[in-house]
Amino acid sequence: MPAAPAGPTLHKEAGLFRRGFRRVAGVDEAGRGPLAGPVVAAAVILPLDWGRQGVDDSKRLSADRRAELAEVIKAEAVAWALGRAEPPEIDRLNIHRASLLAMQRAVQGLEPAADYLLIDGRFGLNLGLPQEAVVKGDATCLSVAAASILAKVERDGLMQVLHRQYPAYNFAANKGYPTLEHRLALERHGPCAVHRRSYGPVAQMALSLDGGWAGEQAPALGREAETLARALLERAGMQVVEANRCTAAGELDLVAWDGATLVFVEVKARSGREHGLPEEAVDQRKQRRLAQAAAAYLAEMGPPVPACRFDVVALEFGSGPPRMRHLKDAFRPE
Repeated sequence: MPAAPAGPTLHKEAGLFRRGFRRVAGVDEAGRGPLAGPVVAAAVILPLDWGRQGVDDSKRLSADRRAELAEVIKAEAVAWALGRAEPPEIDRLNIHRASLLAMQRAVQGLEPAADYLLIDGRFGLNLGLPQEAVVKGDATCLSVAAASILAKVERDGLMQVLHRQYPAYNFAANKGYPTLEHRLALERHGPCAVHRRSYGPVAQMALSLDGGWAGEQAPALGREAETLARALLERAGMQVVEANRCTAAGELDLVAWDGATLVFVEVKARSGREHGLPEEAVDQRKQRRLAQAAAAYLAEMGPPVPACRFDVVALEFGSGPPRMRHLKDAFRPE
């Protein structure tokens, strides 16, 4: 049997064409994770015989290649449109709902209008159109990959503009993502008008960890712990979608997908064992608080409610490399 072609294809779009749909739009967004700037979405309808080489999930492409392909997509697509949700909308709605809103605005801007939607991710859009949510659609569906490129290029351009307005944060380089440089600028200058006030590092200025550190050393070590924990989860094949997420009931350190299971991850770090192991700080009171924050997060997401799990990543810092433990299903709320 011949190997399947690498990268996204028009296989799904062609199947829908055989079912009678003539204007299938791929939909994707860019900018869920940054601490600043809008979330931007794109919708793209491609010709069924379109076969431009090199189109892929935007995260796999260089900035120059994305910019080049964006111009080709705009010139050759049947239709394309952009939509966005601004930081105040993200803070009011939460990033999940704001991302869906940006996608809806992109779809509504298509001319001619779409008659079917292929949406990257796990959630549909309330637009009264037949549709399918495709997990990792930007890596498998060509129209979704094209949308991911347009959304990313548009958002990067907007962050260049915001960099000229707020140069202290170097948005031109970090695009609003929580790099070390960006977090240090937040601590030094505080948030600006385009920061997302509902995001933990903006609301609190630094990651707060229980026990073991004090004073100016804590934020830097806290950032390192979060970065290491995230890398550990991603090496295990998990998809981290939120960091330091503030909810109405408290903060969640990391939120990730492990297959079809949504995982709420608590990061605990210590520089010694005078106060016990890091994971021992996740006592019953902390577990109740995490369960309440997770319930608030799920309520913001809306149905359907996925299978959920609570994990703990424990880190111990000393003279050598940090020791890390990923405790899956670490506790189950009462």
